[in-house]
Amino acid sequence: MKYPVVERFFFVVSGVFFLYTASLGLNSFFRYNEFKKEYNVKSKRFSMLQLKHQKISQMLSSLENDSYWIDLSRRHLHMVFPNETMFRFYYKESQ
Repeated sequence: MKYPVVERFFFVVSGVFFLYTASLGLNSFFRYNEFKKEYNVKSKRFSMLQLKHQKISQMLSSLENDSYWIDLSRRHLHMVFPNETMFRFYYKESQ
């Protein structure tokens, strides 16, 4: 049974159209997965940066307080007030 030219043309065109849309669908699926991975990485980085920003903001706001400056100078610079005695204890770790 021979198909007329019009039917053959229709089958060829519809076959090409089907293959083209199938390949677009696969490409879109792979691109979606790549975008989803990138989105997850960037959202984790964003939340990490938000936490870092929050900590830095708290630190900057605490710098306005004098007691924080005193505490920093005592801990890191080992400073003491006049007429104040500081005791330091040294120990040797056993090996």
